[in-house]
Amino acid sequence: MSVNVPNGYKQTKVGVIPEEWELVRLGDVVDFLDHKRKPIKSNDRQMIKGKFPYYGASGIIDYINDYIFDEELILLGEDGANIVDRSTRLVFLAKGKYWVNNHAHVFKSKDTMNNYFLCEYLESLNYEKYNTGTAQPKLNKDTISKILVKKPPIKEQQKIAQILTTWDKAISKQEALIAEKEKLKKGLQQKLLSGEVRFEGFDGEWEEVRLGDVVKIYKGKQLNKSTLTKEGAFPVINGGIEPSGYTNNFNTLENTITISEGGNSCGFVNLITEKFWSGGHCYTLQEIQVNNTFLYQSLKFNENRIMRLRVGSGLPNIQKKDIDNFKILSP
Repeated sequence: MSVNVPNGYKQTKVGVIPEEWELVRLGDVVDFLDHKRKPIKSNDRQMIKGKFPYYGASGIIDYINDYIFDEELILLGEDGANIVDRSTRLVFLAKGKYWVNNHAHVFKSKDTMNNYFLCEYLESLNYEKYNTGTAQPKLNKDTISKILVKKPPIKEQQKIAQILTTWDKAISKQEALIAEKEKLKKGLQQKLLSGEVRFEGFDGEWEEVRLGDVVKIYKGKQLNKSTLTKEGAFPVINGGIEPSGYTNNFNTLENTITISEGGNSCGFVNLITEKFWSGGHCYTLQEIQVNNTFLYQSLKFNENRIMRLRVGSGLPNIQKKDIDNFKILSP
C-alpha cells in the first residue's frame, strides 16, 4: 500500500519521519557498559540501607552503601514480565552515584544523542517483538543493539527533551500533592476504621468478627491462558493487580470485593465495579451481611495484614481458611 509522504518528510522502516532526521541502530549511538554492572550477593547484607540507589530491571529497588557508576547513563530493564505487560516504566535515566545489578542494561549516549531524548524514545517503544526469553521475558544485548532509533539533529533533540522535562516536573508536583492527600486519608482511615473517632449519634460498641461469619468466600474458575484476549467485554481477574486478560463471558457481578489468592500480589484487595470473570487465583466475597463499601475500605486498610497470611515459597498463596478466620472490626 502506497503512503502519501508530505513535503519535507521521507518514508523509512519505522514510518514517515522528517527529512533532517536519521534512522540509526541503537548500538551505533550508544556505548554499552554492561560489563561494569554487578549483582549484590545475598550475604552482602552489610551494604544495604545506605544512601546510593541500587537499580534492577524495574528501577530503584534499594539503597546501599557503595556505588559503581558516577555519571548520567540510561538503564533498560533486561528481564521480567514488565517487558511484555509494561505495567511500570522500563527505561530509566540514572544520575549521580548508583549501583546497577545484572538485570538492567547500562549504556551511555554518544555525542550525537541527547540522553533524555533517547531515554524517552526508548521508553515509548513496544518491546514484545524484541523479547528473546521463553519462560521469562528477556532482552539480550545483541537484539536491542539493532533497535532502530529516530535521530533528529542534536538541537532539536534538546528542544524535545526540554519540553518533556517540563511535563515531568509538572507530573512530579501533582504526584507530590496526591501523596500528601493519600497520607491524610490514611490518618483519617486509622481514626474512622478503628472507632477512635465516632460520628454524633453513634455510641454502640464495635464488634470483632470473623470475615467468614459475615461473608461467603468463593474461589473463581481458571480459564486457559490461550483463550484470553487483550480486548474483550469482561476483564479476567486472577492473582495479579491488573486483569490477566479479557473474555466475552463473566461469572461474577459488578461491585464485588476480590482478594488475590496466589502469586506475587496475593492478598491484594480490590473492588471490581463491572461484571468480570473470577479466575482460579481470585477469591470473591459474596452474600455480604455488612455494608459492602465499608467492608472494602476496612479490608483495603488491612491489606498488609492480609498479605502476611501468605504461605508457600515458590508460588505464594493464601489459604481460604485463613481468609475465613481473618478478624475485622464491625460497627
